[in-house]
Amino acid sequence: MKKIIILFFITLICILPVASASPTTLQITPPSKVLQVGETFNITINVIPGQDIDTVAIDLLRWNAGIIDCISVQKGNLFANPLIWMSGKINNTAGKLQYLVMASNVPTAEEKQFCTITFKAKMEGISTISILESGVARNGTALTKKILNSCQLTVGTNYIAPSSNITSNNSSKNTSQTNQTKPIDNTTQPVTNNTNPSGNDTTNQTLIPISNINNTNKSTNKEAISPGLLDNIPPTTIIYAIVAIVIISVFSYIIIRHFQHKQEDREDEEMEQDIPRGETDLDDFITHNFGA
Repeated sequence: MKKIIILFFITLICILPVASASPTTLQITPPSKVLQVGETFNITINVIPGQDIDTVAIDLLRWNAGIIDCISVQKGNLFANPLIWMSGKINNTAGKLQYLVMASNVPTAEEKQFCTITFKAKMEGISTISILESGVARNGTALTKKILNSCQLTVGTNYIAPSSNITSNNSSKNTSQTNQTKPIDNTTQPVTNNTNPSGNDTTNQTLIPISNINNTNKSTNKEAISPGLLDNIPPTTIIYAIVAIVIISVFSYIIIRHFQHKQEDREDEEMEQDIPRGETDLDDFITHNFGA
């Protein structure tokens, strides 16, 4: 019975996660980049552990599918000899990367690279590459983490939108314009500068949401693949569920075997009690019929 109680407490420790005092940070570098159509571009996901960790998972990485494509994923040096390396599932139609996992039996607390991801620019515009779902663990226990930043990728120099201060002279109708760099909103997508017949840029620029621009390229931006049943379930959650099921199954098996052993012991005791009584009856039968 003591073994059952000990196993029960071990089960609770494995299932219930413990909070980490210092979170592990996931950082994308570089935070921004400007390139032209047809160029390739690498981002690196760095891991800054808050304590010893042995598992890191990127459950969902998103980008603008109409602007860039994901080409490949390369393993980083976070763990020297990882037991598990899953390079993820790339879906350029939906603009997402899922199930990117690295795990080792040797925990680390050093800041290193988790992976390097290569993208290719296919259309002018702006795309934000963001980590939406992720997890960090040690010995199967989830630890606290934080995502430091995203990467803003600008394809085409025309998409660096300046802010203009225009002063008008009503008598001469001459205008002077000073340009000043303006931060670009991650949630909006600028359209190309309007040009006059001479090829010079006009003074007005308009920022419109990315979703509106995507509608102009429906053949590449519309997600044709509907998510599967398990797409929204993080791999770490599935791993915890499997571990819990295995431990509960072992716990149930031990309990069942415990009661089976008790039943077998009870039957053995009854048989031992019946044997002497049978031998006495046989001796009486021989004495009665054949003499002493």
